[in-house]
Amino acid sequence: MRVALLRVAAAAPLPTTWPAPHNTSTQCAHMLAKHKLDWLLEPFTCTKAQKTSNAHIVLGTGLGGTGTRSVATAVDKLGYPACHSFLYVLRLLQMSKPHDLTAFRGGASYFDTPMGYIFPRLLCSFPKAKLVHTTRRDYHRGYDGSSRKCRSKREYRLESDLARCIEYGSTCPTREEARTAFANNERAVLSVPKSRRHIMNISDLSSIHAGPLAEFLGKEWRWGNPDKPIPHKAVYYASRACLGGNHPRHWVPRVH
Repeated sequence: MRVALLRVAAAAPLPTTWPAPHNTSTQCAHMLAKHKLDWLLEPFTCTKAQKTSNAHIVLGTGLGGTGTRSVATAVDKLGYPACHSFLYVLRLLQMSKPHDLTAFRGGASYFDTPMGYIFPRLLCSFPKAKLVHTTRRDYHRGYDGSSRKCRSKREYRLESDLARCIEYGSTCPTREEARTAFANNERAVLSVPKSRRHIMNISDLSSIHAGPLAEFLGKEWRWGNPDKPIPHKAVYYASRACLGGNHPRHWVPRVH
């Protein structure tokens, strides 16, 4: 029965076209063009021209502040080693092309910015991929142009800016811009067939139980009561699952 359900999920059709979900600042447009990532800003249509892979991967599509690390930990325990790292997502995007994102086939599950924006392309490229979405009732994350979030980890400043440009359209999004990105992300997720998505709302503890997540992924939860919420703020070492665990101290985008 479980195998049959997985086959039905893989065969579920996807929406044909996703519009570009946000307005991109001039600064971001320039930065993304410089690093050959501006193709991500174009509306996307899933066609037969897209190169595909039969790899079974899990896509974590929630925006920051929705419990992605805790869920990544749970997904990792269920046998899908989770790469929660914007550095590696960016690296894989640098290795990709508009009609070929199969560079992501080397991993098992991906979380972190800008997965909430790029997942439609990955769903098209990976027909057997499944989506684990984290959300919350009142999304209030915002940088407001002066938050320390926009200035932290100076060694990763460029990478952080690129990731936020893709996800929010700004290097330092205001709360309004963040909420707009959140709303667009929610609409895109809800357009995916139910058989290919599992939604976990951290504002509703009953929706983040471990059992339903395990069942959705065709696994069994063996780390406590499956009828209880997954552990909150679990310890997780994202680098172990990112490209073989070789986490770089610095990531330098290729400039062409």
